[in-house]
Amino acid sequence: MTYEEAYYFEILLSLGITEGYEEWLNNYLEIENPISDVVLELSFNTVDIPKSISILSNFRYNRERKIDEKVVCENLRLYLKDKYKSKSADEKEISILMYRMANIIGDPESFNCKIWNSFYYMSDYCSLAENHNISFEQFKKAFYDYLIDGKDLNMNFYKN
Repeated sequence: MTYEEAYYFEILLSLGITEGYEEWLNNYLEIENPISDVVLELSFNTVDIPKSISILSNFRYNRERKIDEKVVCENLRLYLKDKYKSKSADEKEISILMYRMANIIGDPESFNCKIWNSFYYMSDYCSLAENHNISFEQFKKAFYDYLIDGKDLNMNFYKN
């Protein structure tokens, strides 16, 4: 199990999102030989989500190397892109979910803003459009540019 995968599922589980988690864990139960302590511990706690979050968090904090936040962010972006394309969430719901994910990571002072800015501020961009400070087309363009193409959010909200 990679630290990036553990962080990804820690974030999702913290939001109550369990889709894909059990399949991911079962895959590690099949491929690891011998089975790592963290995978074994997670397998005994599949119904206890708070315990699973704690196990993933402890695994992440006891790491031997720095976590590649770009990988975690990209995996979350792809998850949200699939959610959007499958029409299980609209632009507003996705932008709110992005903000909630960023808050799990921390406030802008505690994470790499260059990587997480789009997650942290997309809901602000949506609010600006809802309040007619920018056009909805500007928001949608920024939303699609990031979610579909991976282009970071332009932090200058008031320019076209």
